[in-house]
Amino acid sequence: MRIAICGGGNVAHVLAGLLSQREGLEIRVLTRKPERWDESIRVLDEQDRSIIGRPRLITHQASEAIPGADLVILALPAYARAAVLTTIAPHLTGSVWVGSFPGSGGFNWLAQKALQGASANIAIFGAQRVPYISRIIHYGREVFGSAKKEGIAIASIPQNRSSEIASILEDVLQMPVNCLNNFLEITLATSNPILHPPRMYTLFHDYEAGNFWQESILFYEGWDNAASELLISMDREVHDIFARIPLDLSGISPLLKHYGVHDAQELTHKISAITSFKGIATPMLETKDGFIPDFQSRYFSEDIPFGLLILKGVAVITGTVTPMIDTVLIWAQEMMHKEYIVDGELVGKDIAATPIPQNAGIVTIDDLVLRARL
Repeated sequence: MRIAICGGGNVAHVLAGLLSQREGLEIRVLTRKPERWDESIRVLDEQDRSIIGRPRLITHQASEAIPGADLVILALPAYARAAVLTTIAPHLTGSVWVGSFPGSGGFNWLAQKALQGASANIAIFGAQRVPYISRIIHYGREVFGSAKKEGIAIASIPQNRSSEIASILEDVLQMPVNCLNNFLEITLATSNPILHPPRMYTLFHDYEAGNFWQESILFYEGWDNAASELLISMDREVHDIFARIPLDLSGISPLLKHYGVHDAQELTHKISAITSFKGIATPMLETKDGFIPDFQSRYFSEDIPFGLLILKGVAVITGTVTPMIDTVLIWAQEMMHKEYIVDGELVGKDIAATPIPQNAGIVTIDDLVLRARL
C-alpha cells in the first residue's frame, strides 16, 4: 500500500517513522521543509524503546508524493488544510482515501469543496482524535510517539464505507479503530476546542498589557477548579446543541463521563495528574521583563476559528443559547485582535476566513443532517 503523509508536525513525524518500517507499506512524506529531514526517523516511546523508519520519499512536491497513493493522510494544523487539499487535488489518481488526523475543524466540508473537481475516485475520512501522543525531539529525525491504547474513532464520506476504511487503518496503524455514527461526531468533537479555551480564559481573562509572570505556567499540572467549572459549563452547552440535532451523536460523551469523574474537583484532580500531560507549558512568550500570554498560539489560532466558532455556528443553526461559550469567544477575539462576533451575531469581518457551517452553505438543521449522512 502506498501512503502519502502530508505535514511536518508531531503526528506526521510519528507516522513517517512507524509506518515506514512496516513491510508492505510505501511511505511518502509531503512537507514544506524536506531539506530538514534525515533519511531515517527514530520514534521513541515512553519506555525509551526506539523504532527507526525510512520513508521512501520526502518532498515538497505534490506531483511526486501524491500520484498513485492509495491513502493520503493530512497531519496538519487546521489552518493549513484548505491550501494542501487544493494543492493535492490535481494529483490524486485511481481510487484513493483522503483523510485527516484529527478530522475536526470542518475538515469534511473543506475536503468536499476542494476535491469536488478531482478526477480520482475519492472517499473522505477523519479521526475524532489523533492516534498518538507525540512530541518532536529533533525536527526531521527524532520524535516521541505513544500510541493511544484505546485506538481511534473514525467516520467517512460516504458514510457506508466507514467499516472499509476502519479495517484499512486498523491494519496500517496496528491499533483498534472504531466507526462513529456520522461525520458530525468528528466535526463537533469536544476535544481541544473545549479543553484549551476555558483554561486560557481562567488564567488570563483579566490580563492587561504590562502584566508579567516570572515563570511559565504549567498548563495541565496547574489546572484548577475554576477551569474545570468553566469547562463543564461549556460542555453542557455543547450537549444542549446536540439535543436539538436529530442524529445519533452518542459517540461524543459528556466530559465528566469521558474522564470518569462526577464534579469539578474530581475533574481537576484527574486532568492535573495525567502522566502524558506532565511538563506541558501554557503558551506564553518570554520577554525581558518576564512571561506574557501568547494569544497567537494554536490554543487560539486553531481552537477558536477551527473549533469553538464551529460549535457556535451550529448553536446558531439549532437556536441554542450558549452564554459561557459566548463569553470565552468574545474575550478570545479581543485578545487575538479578530472580529468574529458582533452584537451576538457571527458577522464580524474575520468570520469569512473560518470554516463555520454557514460558510459551507449549511444554514438549517436539515442541511447539517444531510451533509453528515452523505
